Amino acid sequence: LFAIGLYVVLSLAHEQEQASRDEARDLATRTASWFSDALDRALLPVFALSRLVEQLDMFATIPEEIGAAFHTGSLPFLPPEEAGGFMRRNMTGTSCSDAEKIERFNNIAATIKRGAKMEGILVNLQVAPLAVVCYAYPLVNTEDFEPPKVLNSTEIIGLDNLAESKRSASAKETIQSDGVVIAGPLTLRQCTDCDPTVKTAFIAWVTIDSL
Repeated sequence: LFAIGLYVVLSLAHEQEQASRDEARDLATRTASWFSDALDRALLPVFALSRLVEQLDMFATIPEEIGAAFHTGSLPFLPPEEAGGFMRRNMTGTSCSDAEKIERFNNIAATIKRGAKMEGILVNLQVAPLAVVCYAYPLVNTEDFEPPKVLNSTEIIGLDNLAESKRSASAKETIQSDGVVIAGPLTLRQCTDCDPTVKTAFIAWVTIDSL
């Protein structure tokens, strides 16, 4: 069972952050249709990636490598001092830490992201077998933000969304759903120190049942 996900950043300019509540509500009304359209367009890359995951052998054995949380033979969780406060599995020695497979995924995801033509909006694509984040592209995203802003996803590799109290509900909904599950706007777990215009996003997930 795979979950394919993306992050769509809800980016607001500094002047907008300083607006009064009335101005913010007016802004929300005027931009609602824009965000709705952006989310609709962002779903196309998710489905494109999900089809490739179904077809490529490199992804087929990863759920078995990870295993269900807390089961005998499954990947263990990292100690709290290494996990950055998250429920993260130790991905050492798996396909998720294999440099050749990471490069291959990055090439696939980069092509899909570039083809979507949603610079500054579609900021991350993920593959999460058993809802455990295995691959994320870009791992460190500087291309969609003005310097020195950055979205660093390094600390969510191995994140077990089913074991995370703040993500388990949407993860379970995704697994049980036949379609797309969209959550947000949410504060990104990997982005506690990010600029406010980077740390808030919508997250969309789709499940692949065939693997």
